[in-house]
Amino acid sequence: MNIKVLGFLAAILSVGRQSSCDCPINHPQTSICVSQVAIRCIITSPKLTSPERDLWGNLVYFKVRQLVIIKGVNLIQEVQEVYTGSRLSCGYNPGDYFQNREFLLFGKVHNKNSIFLYRCSFLKLWKELTWFQQTSIMGNYQSGCNCEISLCMKGMCFNRTVPHECQFTDDVVPWTGPGKDPYFRPQYEGMVCRRQSNGSCGWDSRITPVRSFEWR
Repeated sequence: MNIKVLGFLAAILSVGRQSSCDCPINHPQTSICVSQVAIRCIITSPKLTSPERDLWGNLVYFKVRQLVIIKGVNLIQEVQEVYTGSRLSCGYNPGDYFQNREFLLFGKVHNKNSIFLYRCSFLKLWKELTWFQQTSIMGNYQSGCNCEISLCMKGMCFNRTVPHECQFTDDVVPWTGPGKDPYFRPQYEGMVCRRQSNGSCGWDSRITPVRSFEWR
């Protein structure tokens, strides 16, 4: 096999890896409901290389100072490190820019004092979350974990009526409310999906006094 053919195959594999690292659009409620651990923390170190490996290379990690553990207090006492995969395995690299800044992140338990973060795990600067999101993280979202949020693509789900689902339509229905900001995403930024009085699931923009029993 000549060099040109090898180069062509390498390019195809590279594109394939890049495509496989693309993330679906998840509502914050979906992310916290499927995660083992949710914390508010400050990243205190640059990216470090771990001796642990996955199929594609060494894992990387960064140190954090935990501020609040929102979910997973029965699984881990204090998160001190956050691990992620190598670049080739779609690991998450927050970059030096994010050091000493406060984050909300969701992951799974890695070992006694660390969690694992995937490329598509939820990780957001705390100050960039809306007030509704910051408040709902403390319990509102988890109160709706018995409902399912289904992503609606190009209007394909508008004819579906499933009692336990909320249709996530932010990217297919333009916002026409106050301000008419084309980038405003009302369901993502200001709604929770939960059981209604008739037993079905529906979008709700109210903040109710529900606080996670796991919060510490």
